[in-house]
Amino acid sequence: MKNKNQKEKPTKQVNPRRSSRSSVVQRRKSSIDSDSNSVASTSTPPRQQQQQQQQQQQIHPQHQPLQPLIQRVFDTTRIPVDGALPIRYDDNDDPIPYKTCLNGDNSVENTIPIPPSKPLNLNKVRVTAPTHEPPRTKQRMFNLPHCPVFYPTDEEWNGNPFEYLESLTDDHRAADFGLCKIVPPSTWRPEFSLDSTNFRFRSRSQKLDTVTASARVKHNYCRQLYRFHLQNGNRVTPNPLIEQRPIDLYRLKVDVAELGGYNNVDKLNEWPSLAKDHGHKKIKPHFQALREAYRKYVLPYETFIATYKAKSDRDQQGEIDMSFDDMDNIKYRLNGDSNNGGDQLMEDVKMDESAVLPKRLAMEDSPKPQSPSPTKANGTPKTRSCSTCEQSAIETDLLECSDCDKFFHTDCLIYQLRKKPALHEWFCDACLYGSGEYGFDEGEDHCLASFQARDEQFRRFWFETHPPLMKGRVAPNGIEQRLGSRIVSEDDVEKEFWRLVDCPEETVQTEYGADIHTTETGSAFPTLKTNPQSKYATSGWNLSNMPGYEGSVLSYIKSDVSGMTVPWIYVGMMFSTFCWHNEDHYTYSVNYMHWGETKTWYGVPGKDHEKFEKAMRESAPDLFKQQPDLLLQLVTLGNPGQLKEAGVPMYVCDQRPNEFVITFPRAFHCGFNHGLNFNEAVNFALPDWIPEGRACVEKYRSLKRNPIFSHDELLVTIVNKGFEDSTWIYLKDAVLDMFNDEVANRKRFAEVAGGSVQPVEKYANEDDYQCTNCRAYTYLSQLYDKSTKKIFCHQHFSNFIERSQPENRVLRTRYSDEELNGFADTVLNHQQKNQEWIRSTRTLLDGPAAHTLQDLKEHLKGAVDVPQRTPEYAQLKSLIREAESWIFHANNFYLRRKDTPFDFDDTFNGATTKMNNYQTLTRLIHSPLRQKINLDSYFPHIKELEQVEKDLDWAIETSQKYDRDTPINARNQAEFTQVLKVLENANVTGMTQCMQISDKKKTLEWLEAVKDLSTVKYTQQVDALMQQSAQLKLDAHPKMHRLEILKASGFAWRSKALKLCSHVQITPEEIQLLLSEKEIKDENLESDFKRLLLFNSDVRNALDNNTDTLSHDDSFLYNAKKELEFAKKYRFKVRGSKNFDMLMKLYESFVRRISNALRVNLVGFDELKLERQAQFVLEKLNKRVCDRVVLSPEDVERMCICRAVKTEEECKDALDCGICGVSFHKDCLPVGHLEAQSSDQFACVICKPVVKPIDQSDIANYKHLCTIRRNTIDSYYDKVRVRTTPVRCILDIYTRCENYIKILDATLQSSDVSSLRNAALTLMGLGLSFENFDPAVFIEKIHTLTNPGRKRKSGIYDDDDPWMRTQGRTRRPKFLFHQDPPTLTEADDKGVVKHCLCQKLKNKVQNQMSTMILGCDRCRNWFHVECMGGAQQLERLSGQKFNCPCCSLKFGRPFAFLPVMVQEEAPTADIGTNIYVDVQQTVKTLSHVVKFEAAPKLVDDSIIVLILHKFIPGAFEMPSQPNNRSSTPNTPNTPNTPEESVKRRKTKVEDTPTITPLAATIAFCRIMGWDPAGDNADVGTVDIEIPA
Repeated sequence: MKNKNQKEKPTKQVNPRRSSRSSVVQRRKSSIDSDSNSVASTSTPPRQQQQQQQQQQQIHPQHQPLQPLIQRVFDTTRIPVDGALPIRYDDNDDPIPYKTCLNGDNSVENTIPIPPSKPLNLNKVRVTAPTHEPPRTKQRMFNLPHCPVFYPTDEEWNGNPFEYLESLTDDHRAADFGLCKIVPPSTWRPEFSLDSTNFRFRSRSQKLDTVTASARVKHNYCRQLYRFHLQNGNRVTPNPLIEQRPIDLYRLKVDVAELGGYNNVDKLNEWPSLAKDHGHKKIKPHFQALREAYRKYVLPYETFIATYKAKSDRDQQGEIDMSFDDMDNIKYRLNGDSNNGGDQLMEDVKMDESAVLPKRLAMEDSPKPQSPSPTKANGTPKTRSCSTCEQSAIETDLLECSDCDKFFHTDCLIYQLRKKPALHEWFCDACLYGSGEYGFDEGEDHCLASFQARDEQFRRFWFETHPPLMKGRVAPNGIEQRLGSRIVSEDDVEKEFWRLVDCPEETVQTEYGADIHTTETGSAFPTLKTNPQSKYATSGWNLSNMPGYEGSVLSYIKSDVSGMTVPWIYVGMMFSTFCWHNEDHYTYSVNYMHWGETKTWYGVPGKDHEKFEKAMRESAPDLFKQQPDLLLQLVTLGNPGQLKEAGVPMYVCDQRPNEFVITFPRAFHCGFNHGLNFNEAVNFALPDWIPEGRACVEKYRSLKRNPIFSHDELLVTIVNKGFEDSTWIYLKDAVLDMFNDEVANRKRFAEVAGGSVQPVEKYANEDDYQCTNCRAYTYLSQLYDKSTKKIFCHQHFSNFIERSQPENRVLRTRYSDEELNGFADTVLNHQQKNQEWIRSTRTLLDGPAAHTLQDLKEHLKGAVDVPQRTPEYAQLKSLIREAESWIFHANNFYLRRKDTPFDFDDTFNGATTKMNNYQTLTRLIHSPLRQKINLDSYFPHIKELEQVEKDLDWAIETSQKYDRDTPINARNQAEFTQVLKVLENANVTGMTQCMQISDKKKTLEWLEAVKDLSTVKYTQQVDALMQQSAQLKLDAHPKMHRLEILKASGFAWRSKALKLCSHVQITPEEIQLLLSEKEIKDENLESDFKRLLLFNSDVRNALDNNTDTLSHDDSFLYNAKKELEFAKKYRFKVRGSKNFDMLMKLYESFVRRISNALRVNLVGFDELKLERQAQFVLEKLNKRVCDRVVLSPEDVERMCICRAVKTEEECKDALDCGICGVSFHKDCLPVGHLEAQSSDQFACVICKPVVKPIDQSDIANYKHLCTIRRNTIDSYYDKVRVRTTPVRCILDIYTRCENYIKILDATLQSSDVSSLRNAALTLMGLGLSFENFDPAVFIEKIHTLTNPGRKRKSGIYDDDDPWMRTQGRTRRPKFLFHQDPPTLTEADDKGVVKHCLCQKLKNKVQNQMSTMILGCDRCRNWFHVECMGGAQQLERLSGQKFNCPCCSLKFGRPFAFLPVMVQEEAPTADIGTNIYVDVQQTVKTLSHVVKFEAAPKLVDDSIIVLILHKFIPGAFEMPSQPNNRSSTPNTPNTPNTPEESVKRRKTKVEDTPTITPLAATIAFCRIMGWDPAGDNADVGTVDIEIPA
């Protein structure tokens, strides 16, 4: 049942300003401006909106809602959700709260009972955040720097929080940023202690396009303008148009005012220029319409404003009406026990014991005065007083303003009326002028579940209908959220928020649950009352404990001040905002996020608050003139980008769950929410705040704002209660200033006022506690006028004297002069702890003797119980830091001077930023630190630098003798040369004092250069000489005429050359003719022309003479294509171009064939790189064949697989086989051979082969090379005639190997063991396989001849030949790369976790794509698009999954976008060399890494190089043996059918398999997967086929 006293009312304005920020309530009535800015939601088309407006104008022309512009508004309150209820009001206009009641319990009065709400779904909110924010791939919006982020250790965190915060200011200068972020240790995570089913709050409705000052000025002006015209009966069009475009009347008003006003614009005929500035293309027909619009719309209202301002100027100095708000009767006092300090109890304030003093006093929260009935008991009409003339009249004869509820005579207005107008709503002159006041509307009453549902629907709908510009998995910092089918990054939300704030055509009306009192709802932190067993209930970082924690000045305030000493809760929705402000009384603030989406903060350092305030005032001067205290009202935003351009330093911070944000005194800050989040905030004050608090009192006094507490009372309370040394440092000066001011004020009253002094222990009426003029608290004493009963502070002593009579003047004093002297003596006579250390430190700092840095550090360690902010402690610590900085800069200067090469221009460049500059040198040598600290012992090169400075001083003094006109002759030649030598030896930059020497040297060089101009060949030389002449002021030199002639000649030749280049085709003859001319030429064009002629000659040599002159020590195909592209740019006609194109195609086919024959397996490489690698491999093969293939008997003995000639030097570290006696190099032996030796005696690869040699199918095949020679080089058709390096190598190999094959055949038929051994060793290390001549055949015959009586099996290696088996499975080797996904333990010293292959933050903003990143679908790592090949790779994705290079290699797939190479980091340092890992061969060998050598210049920026950090060998897993041993041994254990084979592969083996490391190749193997997440566990298998 609905209570009779309950009624639904239209939405009220809620002003979010605090108690010290009083305001006039902005009531929501059915006024002309209600809903003036929201015409329709985004679902209503604009054309339909216009039709609706036209219908409204026809039906109700005088009551139509007028608006300056048609606007699309999306109101979140229109999203229906369960649990969101409208706010209802009682008869006194007070909101009636909803109260959750169980079983229909309606016992609570003045509430609306409702059932418990749905619980919050914590599974849908973000409760964790990355400890270290991922690095950004591009600058964020406005290019703002980030505030510092701190990561305290467990020891720092568990101590006193204020000691840690002081260290941030002292050691890290965190206050210089205005705000900072603190990330607690990972072990600190307080539980969320609120009952979401009973937690309810009222939201504020925020319309984003009205929160900025500039937008609000325009909005207010247009609203008042239309209100003025409608009230005066002017039928004006709500939206005047020109060219179907609405006129911006406010901008028109501003532009006309800047040009001197309407009359001046008419006189100077500036209307056409105004029309052009307003974007009207057709100026002539439209500037008259613009003039008429100003005359009709703006001019009448501007005339009214000028008249109103002139009339109201005389009332500007009026007193403050202290009865504006009944809630102001509640004063914030400091509770205590004694009766001598600021400790009186508030006996006259009627409050419940559990009540908490409100922090912000909103006028709408105050009960309205009960007005008497309009008629008296006898029916006589009621009389009212006119607000202008203050004369009484019958209420029916007066006009009542619909906005301010004041009454006026019709003839007391600026525009006098003859009769009372018959208007539905009428507004007085002051309301037509406007006060500029603004507040947020009230939204609805919510529970957390309803607010969560509304935010979720709003976010999904908004970004489905307003998708970000960049699609795909792109997040500049790796943090994003999925909204429906869209993936939205934090930058996307930030851009959309500021777009809506600055967009006049479209906006959002969102909701924000702000300033929710925890005294009513309870804190979300566990407390001793709600959860006494929790370890977080007593934590210093628990916001319920923080204000009163030891070390906070606010702990002396015993009364709970809601929002200041008692936390407030903030529940955010996407786009909800908190506007620019600084904290009450300039205190610190701490804000903690329990859970939710990101909250972005913008902060301005407190030291720059004046710059910020100036920039804001300049952005909207009219608005700040109406409301000087606008920045104290928390209702105004300012674009950070515009403020930054105005010179305001600004920093940004992104707050995420379980993170604290600290704001410092005076620091302005604002921000917005990215989605649903839950924050809690409170104020605190460290001792260094005390001076800032005094400054805030003066600020409030100047703006006539209500302070929250008396600053003087706080100081007296601290003195009476006692204080620590850390507080005394800042308290001393504040108390003495207060004491001196009070003594001077009392003395002035005694000398001037002539009144009486009335000492009081307690004021008779605590309501009379504030000054009538400025609302400041008068705690120590007050000026009282007995006749008017008004109170003045001493700052308004002159007003007090003017308005009172001597006999009525009273000085009320709370403390006597003796008590004031006692306060001063307390702080003056305070004894600090460890006075001996303080005195010795003062002696040390003031003494003349120099001390060592080590002595100072040891002395600092003795500062036991001395606060770090003690002056002596701070000075000593600063001195040590300065000394360490001096040593660092001195060493840096010395090293840069030695390492930097001498540059003559930098020597005299005053703008150089190099460390070895002259200013640094003088600052180091003449530093006063050298007098206090013996720094020379820490920098032994100081004497050398002193000598350098002495030499430079002589050079500076000597250089003053020389100028451009000073002749250099035999008398001063030596001195001039010596000056230049001194400057060169010193190698110090920034010597601007020697600029004359520089000019003189350049003049001499120029004169020498122009002596003989016959050597000048190019126009560039002429231009350089003429440019130098202008710089050296030698324009009148006789040689200048000759230079002008040469320049004209060069210009003529260049014109001919450019004309030739414009031809359709250029022939070699034309170029030759042009180059044969004797004129001055252009060096660049001549070089290009010679290059074209050389290319033409190379082509003729290749076609006619079959000679290769194109390679130039490089590859033929690469240079040919490069020169062809260059020739096409000039449209150069190459002789025989068709034949050369045919040759190029044949050569490309030749390159592909030799790449396959040489087993050059470079996946993803283009033909040019394949040619370079194939040529490199072929040259090495040819060299080995020439060196190792012996065609005739030699007189020398060869050794090892490399077939080196056996010498004493070669045998120095070689191993001698104990069986055959052949020597071997350790590096030449196969991998694993030495490890497999079973005895101390070394056995070579021939005598005891334990490791299978390289598979012959993996090396170049001689038969394939012969086929290429026959079909490509010696073919009759399609013949490659040009003899390039690869062609010559193939021919040489063929010529030598044809004879060698005959020798091998004869050797294999013979029984000469020595010849067989040499042949086997040559074939093993040659890298070229011959058919029927496998090294194993020779080794088998050697064993047969040396052990004729021994029976051997078919294999020569192991009895168990596993690489020939097809049973079992093979576990794939594992590769661990440096570029694998990083972990938190891999963060650097700054806490930055690096991503991508580049392992660094790329900051390139040439185009939009260059700043994007891709996410790997396997390892979830982030990669720059640039590092993956550029923006074109996004098109190749086409919605497919993206696998990074690391994951591609690990799972046996080539990377799809760029070629990938791998280098091993350990145990061999291959980084920086041309040695790379052959991944395919390494997978086949299983046991070790196989490498190859790449050609020089093969790897460039277009190739991805991965660094192999660790290699885990694979293994062959043998199948378990069956228990039944009756089976035939020779019967293979193979399945009978394919189905049985698949079934067996899927069956889990019960017995533990036998793992045998191998180095062999199998036909089919089973490859195990690898989990890239880091646990290196097998996560799956895949069957792959590897050619045997």
